[in-house]
Amino acid sequence: MKRGFLIGLFVSAYVASVWGDILPNDHGSTPATATALSGGSNNISGVLEHDMDVDVFSFPFKPWTSYTIVVDTGTVRDVNIQVLPPTGSPSYGTTNSVWAGAAAFTNLAHQGAQSRWFIAVSGMFQFTTGSYHLAVWENPGQDTNGSGFPDAWEIHYFGDLETADPALDTEAYWTGRDPTADPLAIDSMQQRAYPTRDVIGWSLAPYATYDLFTSTNLVINDWEYVDTHTAGDSGGLWLWTNEPTVGPHRFYKIRFRAE
Repeated sequence: MKRGFLIGLFVSAYVASVWGDILPNDHGSTPATATALSGGSNNISGVLEHDMDVDVFSFPFKPWTSYTIVVDTGTVRDVNIQVLPPTGSPSYGTTNSVWAGAAAFTNLAHQGAQSRWFIAVSGMFQFTTGSYHLAVWENPGQDTNGSGFPDAWEIHYFGDLETADPALDTEAYWTGRDPTADPLAIDSMQQRAYPTRDVIGWSLAPYATYDLFTSTNLVINDWEYVDTHTAGDSGGLWLWTNEPTVGPHRFYKIRFRAE
């Protein structure tokens, strides 16, 4: 009895240790290692290699645009799906295929900034493995006048389909801002100069990602990357503090990241 028990433990440990070699992971398991999908609609297959496997995908989520996400369970019995915002949490929505032939989200939409969102696919139960097929459909909505803006967005902010100007209002659309009140991606900024440090702050659009750069001069285009910040669903204010070791004047540049 004891000998058989030890052999069983050895076999289980061996299988666990070589599982990755038997079925190599086909997609990343975190937002940082997610498989990136292109714009528009996508179809892609995946395999849940072991019972704890999670496959994560990212896709560009446009403002005022709805998306349908469907998973065909294939050879895997049941799957769980989570849609995650750019920050990676909390879950924007979740569903599973236990009581249906496919797990699906319908008409996901947001009114924040253009950004990359995440889809996490995992097994519902222990030892759930097998293949599946993921489809992400973009439903851009009606654009009657071909302005590049959804009719719903134009009506919401302007009350008609004639006022919006692609040359002036595109930035407001992509950054989730009100084009009639504040067309800029950054609606306020403050810089507090202290003897030993700089504090830079600006308000954030919901779901927007910003990159911060600094330079000691504006003559030479030599911007140094400093940091990246991604906002949640309410936007808010972000304060960044720099502790310079020397005293030259510094310039700062903030860039909105479209995805």
